Amino acid sequence: TSPEQDEVMHLCYTGDLVVEEENSEVPSRFAKKWEIFGLRAALGLRSGPPEYKLMAGRQGCTLVKVTWQAVEQALLFFPNQLPRLLRMAGYTEVPHNHPFRGREMLVWDIIQPLMCRVFCNLEIDHEFCQVLAPHFKASVYDAGCLITPEAGPSRSLLLLVSGEICWSRQGIVSYVATAPDYFDEACLFSERGHSANITAKSTAVVWRLHVNALHLPADSPYAVMARRLLMELEDLTE
Repeated sequence: TSPEQDEVMHLCYTGDLVVEEENSEVPSRFAKKWEIFGLRAALGLRSGPPEYKLMAGRQGCTLVKVTWQAVEQALLFFPNQLPRLLRMAGYTEVPHNHPFRGREMLVWDIIQPLMCRVFCNLEIDHEFCQVLAPHFKASVYDAGCLITPEAGPSRSLLLLVSGEICWSRQGIVSYVATAPDYFDEACLFSERGHSANITAKSTAVVWRLHVNALHLPADSPYAVMARRLLMELEDLTE
């Protein structure tokens, strides 16, 4: 790290990393594996140069550098992780003037239109999607990683939130899809399994929604709507 540059988050991955901290009783120490430096800067909680120096030890080291832009982009797709990161940085709640405040809603501008397309229903609003929010499972896949195997068992709808995927059957690529898009909506009402191999062509963010998420409690204001959507989807895909 350079004292003249703004602080950037680093994760200690392997090797010997020497840390020299200002105003510390211990002038230097070795970093622990996966120790994080610059988290507050990456979260937009401070600016300016770091108050420490990072230097490679005799055996060298590997650091993972994470800019605040990368953190901001990740939090767009994983908004529920912001409170956890803030707690790690010593905050119990999102500061009023935090630069990420309000951006946690942007992902629903992607999810809500996708859900309307899946169910061919424009009545699906942001509130309905957020009722389902605890049931979405978000995953990141590197290029070349298999997302779903053809005919593999599943009862989940797939939403491609970011990136590109290859859709193939019997080893033959049928087409390449770019986010936002969706797949395997038939899995919500049948046990036929995945319709094809889906492989990440680029880094891809995929949200899964299991059929059980649409079986809302009877006292939910969206329970009737969820049951109707499932029945209408089954009729559309028969």
